[in-house]
Amino acid sequence: MFLFMIFIIFVISASIKEGCSSSNKLKKYTKIDALIASQNFVETRLTSPSSAEFSYDYENKVQQINDTTFRVVGWVDSQNGFGAMVRSNYTCTIIFYPKTEKVSYNNLIIK
Repeated sequence: MFLFMIFIIFVISASIKEGCSSSNKLKKYTKIDALIASQNFVETRLTSPSSAEFSYDYENKVQQINDTTFRVVGWVDSQNGFGAMVRSNYTCTIIFYPKTEKVSYNNLIIK
């Protein structure tokens, strides 16, 4: 019985340690995460966000600067104020904050 109790304590302590270490792991961000985040930020600036059609060539359009920072270059087709579809090019820097699970952008330029 004593050995059984020691075994149970060992299993519980191992589970607790594993749970603590897995909660400390930070999310790893990808180029696709950065592309989607950039598209969300661009949509907020469009006259007709529901009409937006984005480029999806993330391999050639997204440059990873470090683990949490990406440079995105792309285009979006969307309706202007007159209802005509126009293509706009955009660039921005996407920054992920893994501890707070937030994302922000810098230098968003839409031309």
